[in-house]
Amino acid sequence: MKTLHFILGVMMLLSLPSVTAQTKVDIDMSTERYLGTVSDLDRTKYFTIHSNSNDADHQKLYKDFNVTRGRGFWGAFSYAKNKTGVVGEYPEYIASDNTSERNVSRFVATEHPRNVVRYDLDKEKGAAWAAEYYKNHVNDSGRPEFFEPMNEPFVHSGDAVFSEQQPDAQKMRIRMAEWFGAIGKKFDETPELSKMKVIGYSSAWPSMELWDFGHWDSRMKMFMDVAGDHIDAFATHLYDGVNVTGQDNKRSGSNSEAILDLIETYSYAKWGVIKPHAITEYGGIERGYPAGYSDIKSAISLKSINALLFNLLERENRMAISIPFITGKATWYINASNNYQTYIPALWRPLSITPTDNPNRPILEDWSYTAKIDFYKLWSDVKGKRILVNSSNPDVQIQGFATDKKVYVALNNLDDKEQVVELNMVSGLSGLQKIRSKSLRIYENSNPEYTDSEIEKAPNTITLIPNETVVLEYTFNTDLAFANTIRSKNYYTTKHLQKIEANTDIVFNFNNVQVGSGFAKLKMAIGRKHNVSKSPKLKINGVEVHVPTNWKGYDQRNRGDFFGTIDIPFPIELLKVDNTITVNFPDSGGRVSSMILEVEKYDKAVIGKKDTILFPEVITSLPIADSYSINVNYEATTNREIIAEFWLAKSKLASSKRLVVPAGSGTRSISLKLPAMAEPGDQYSFKTYIRPIGENEGKYLDTAQIDNIVISEIIEYDDLVSFKDAPTTIPSTTSYSFNLDYEASTDREIVVEFWSATNWMGQQKEIVPTGRGVKSITVNLSSAPSPGEGYVYKTHIRPLGTNWQQAIDTDQVNNVTIIGGGEKEDMLFNINNLRISSNPVKEKFTIHNLTNPVLIQVSNLKGQKVLSKVIGKYNSIDVSSYKRGIYFISINNSPFTKFLKQ
Repeated sequence: MKTLHFILGVMMLLSLPSVTAQTKVDIDMSTERYLGTVSDLDRTKYFTIHSNSNDADHQKLYKDFNVTRGRGFWGAFSYAKNKTGVVGEYPEYIASDNTSERNVSRFVATEHPRNVVRYDLDKEKGAAWAAEYYKNHVNDSGRPEFFEPMNEPFVHSGDAVFSEQQPDAQKMRIRMAEWFGAIGKKFDETPELSKMKVIGYSSAWPSMELWDFGHWDSRMKMFMDVAGDHIDAFATHLYDGVNVTGQDNKRSGSNSEAILDLIETYSYAKWGVIKPHAITEYGGIERGYPAGYSDIKSAISLKSINALLFNLLERENRMAISIPFITGKATWYINASNNYQTYIPALWRPLSITPTDNPNRPILEDWSYTAKIDFYKLWSDVKGKRILVNSSNPDVQIQGFATDKKVYVALNNLDDKEQVVELNMVSGLSGLQKIRSKSLRIYENSNPEYTDSEIEKAPNTITLIPNETVVLEYTFNTDLAFANTIRSKNYYTTKHLQKIEANTDIVFNFNNVQVGSGFAKLKMAIGRKHNVSKSPKLKINGVEVHVPTNWKGYDQRNRGDFFGTIDIPFPIELLKVDNTITVNFPDSGGRVSSMILEVEKYDKAVIGKKDTILFPEVITSLPIADSYSINVNYEATTNREIIAEFWLAKSKLASSKRLVVPAGSGTRSISLKLPAMAEPGDQYSFKTYIRPIGENEGKYLDTAQIDNIVISEIIEYDDLVSFKDAPTTIPSTTSYSFNLDYEASTDREIVVEFWSATNWMGQQKEIVPTGRGVKSITVNLSSAPSPGEGYVYKTHIRPLGTNWQQAIDTDQVNNVTIIGGGEKEDMLFNINNLRISSNPVKEKFTIHNLTNPVLIQVSNLKGQKVLSKVIGKYNSIDVSSYKRGIYFISINNSPFTKFLKQ
């Protein structure tokens, strides 16, 4: 039965490839913007390198690109182990009567947990040694501003080096947290080290939402409870997974926002203040590329670094330091075991490598920048005080700064679709002399493109390809002066991790709010399954406001749960000094992890704001129908009329609707009824206008239009899945890939399971979009199955967020045979005692006992013939160019016998 009907098809159009986003950004160079009390960009918080080296190449980097040191692996405990050879034994203290406050250098020192802690060691003794070391055993250049006692300790809590004393990993995590707390407390009690800050715990895997936020409870919350009183900044590592051969798993955008919002909210609930963040690593982890260095592979993480950087720039008043995971020369990695390859996160690579007698110490010369230098080139000049900027699309990130005669506007496209961005220069461009444009485009399968050029004329629009970052530098003939100031302030509540029950209000109160002229939004972070609503009914002091269906970054469909922050803008006029926010979801499940109110208030009240209107989505195709719905975003300085229209080809108006909206901003969904069914064609249009109430055509305050819409029959899809050319004889290994023919009426989950004759052995779940196609799914097993018969493949297609019981269609392959994956054996043919050795084969196999020429034929699993030739006595068959897998060989048209190519 067909499951995609007309109404569902119209609703789905906004998620199809034919829909792109329309974006408008406002840039007000006359208004200085503050985040709390911070306006100036502190480059030392953002433009760093994950290295603490000071050699000539690093010095040149620091000077040429305005970069500072970031993080190095060395500290009190590594020094002690180096001297004593035993973890927990420390060198002699240095007798000193120097009680002066010690100076620090701005970088982070961290250490591997195996060099620091054991379960039974005395944490007080260890803390005392750390204080002694940084007081008396290093100079100012070696004394860091930030001490991170252990790097990513919790992922190592189950390591063998710790389990000897404490086999319970959670108890070990608690003990590690106690060490952080003890060290922080000792430093707090040591006046000589008052300039040093203890940070932690450097969370490597901040998937807070897992196990109904059990991960949060047992990791970061536990750390904050145990050690937080004496920790100066909470350290988190944020990484996108960048998989060129499979699905990405991203933190950039809404997910990283939700992680940091929860930490801030709990900090407020526990201490009444927001302790800052230390993002001591962030970036992208690339997968699916061939071994060895390439500019493509080196640059791919830069799109994640830029995306995350825009998030972090919005928290400067709550940021101690952030460090992109771009390392120095990483000479430790360039050795024989790694085939003398460059470490992919590294900023430099040697062009000359000469091996020596020591495989770990080659001679490395002629150091050259890798493709990662483009990040520092792009941002090298950006500085100044913040200016007021705003984007209508959360996927188009924007930052703005001004200094002297220059203004810098940085834009980044989080979306996987191209964005055409309108640049609205609110304060004009009087006195503009020149514009410089820097752009960084990152591709999965071709070299990055970095450009730096001057533009003759100020652009009204700019096109950003997916993941592109652009920095525009405007130069004026006089110094810029600010006419107004806007101050951004966050308001928190102690409520967090609120359980969602269907049709039940969750109440948040925000009191003592400074109200006035400006902007306001709620930052609602939720953790929920994908098959339930992300759009609750939300009221501010009893007035319902629109909850957007778009948020920063991707939809997270490839994650088990959605965990992200959704920004909800609303008219600031709805706020009072004391405010009540209610959130009501139509279904149960998940939690509201945090709710933060952000208010941006002008020092001088701004009146007469512009009336604007736009389409938040650009629809390029529609099904045949007699009515269509369209969303319209507006901003109104007072009560206004909005008109929406649908036009046929040859400029013929087919339908129009007028409605009145109140002062403020919002979104309206407008349904337009046509006099008859629309005919197939490609010249249809939507138009919309905003105007004073009662005015006629021509009195429009703002307009928007979508042209060249194509109308055609909508395709109806079933939900079907089946194996495509699945082999029934396979080698014993731990990973199997299958091709699935599928048809999906909407986004669906496809699951492939691997079974023995009696037991489930493993599975993999992937999401497919609406339509038909072939999906490749790889199932990884915990161990290789034993050779034998009776194995089974199973697959089914189901709605998102459900289980096997909701399967819509299934397929199964029975009687699968597994042959040995590692043993070498000869194959015997029942003709003239012919024998082939060996099986499996890597490069060549030999046919024994040949007395006369024979016809050799080899086919692959699909039945395609890959070899047909006559060979004579003593000949061998070269299969080195064949892909790994099962093949079938026949001699003189005998029945086929299978062999395995390794």
